[in-house]
Amino acid sequence: MQRFQSELHTLLSDAFDGWGSDDYFEWKYTQYPNYDPETDNFTIENDAGRVVAARRVFRHTVWTPEGDSLSAHIHGGTAVAEPYRGRGYYTELLSESTEQSEREADCLFTFNRAGKITTKHHKKNGWNWIRLPVYAAVISPSRVYSHYISDSNVITKVASQLSLIDRKLTANSVISQSMARVAGRLYGDSDRTFHATEKSEESPPENGVTAGSALDDRGDSVPSYNIHRYSAPIAESTVREIHERLRTELTEWYHFGRSIERLKHCLSYPNLNLFVARKKTTGEILDFVAVGTINKEGLTESRVLEQSWSYPPITQALFRAVDRECRQNGVDVIVAASTIQPGSQWVSLGTEYMMWPPTANSRQLPTDRQQWRVTMYDIL
Repeated sequence: MQRFQSELHTLLSDAFDGWGSDDYFEWKYTQYPNYDPETDNFTIENDAGRVVAARRVFRHTVWTPEGDSLSAHIHGGTAVAEPYRGRGYYTELLSESTEQSEREADCLFTFNRAGKITTKHHKKNGWNWIRLPVYAAVISPSRVYSHYISDSNVITKVASQLSLIDRKLTANSVISQSMARVAGRLYGDSDRTFHATEKSEESPPENGVTAGSALDDRGDSVPSYNIHRYSAPIAESTVREIHERLRTELTEWYHFGRSIERLKHCLSYPNLNLFVARKKTTGEILDFVAVGTINKEGLTESRVLEQSWSYPPITQALFRAVDRECRQNGVDVIVAASTIQPGSQWVSLGTEYMMWPPTANSRQLPTDRQQWRVTMYDIL
């Protein structure tokens, strides 16, 4: 089994450049709730017995606003080693995994990107889809450009030198908002750029606690709060507090399950930091943002896995705390999937999709993204 896991990780790293570290593989595969390597992996081996193509099914649950639950399979991408492409392995694995999901689950989902072959294939075959509200905060534009757009080694070296400069530039709110508008035009969805006036906030003292209060969009008073940062491993008591906060927030949307086991897995993401706003008077959790960091072949990316929006001004303050922490730690870009745009410098990408096939035998799921709550933890 250890050899199989190692071969699978190598295949993913080769097929998808910068897929992730050993720790990330352990988190996503071995530690994923209810993982059974015998039934959840679909693989093809070469004559020497090595894995050269693979596809993964992740077992989950979808909850409806009415409180009904549906068993769900989330299909990961299909990885095929380069020398073995063009032999029909992709189609074979897609067919096998889809047949299993149709037998065992009420619904199946894939997460896809605009312009990819799989996305076009699903649309052509009448799949349902929603465009996900995925946002990015670009801290080092030169590094992001060199990683995603340019293959030039010269550009990469120059980006390393420019990174310290453009980090300082993007720390300025006026410059970062201007860059967000430019990036929005490049990636689409720029009309949804957040224009609300930023609330003032005290600078965080050395102990990592920030005090603040504000008004929400209705003009109602928001409780005074302190912001705390917790590093993994997260204490059991804090996990249960977060779980209770999520439980009260999830009921109005279609969403993927957040059992206590799922939340524990989410908060065990490599290099995770948890930012929590606690009410000054009682210490209860008002809102939170959980963010993990991964290095992708020279690009350091922080991913906001989960968050709550009970008090938008407070959550926006938490996102600003995340931004400061990421800048201090050399992060190049932060990504989040959120029902509310995190802040004015966050770019709405408009390129990420959740897709599922049409079916006549089970409940039809809504194609209005306003009825769904999907976060990065579901997408990864």
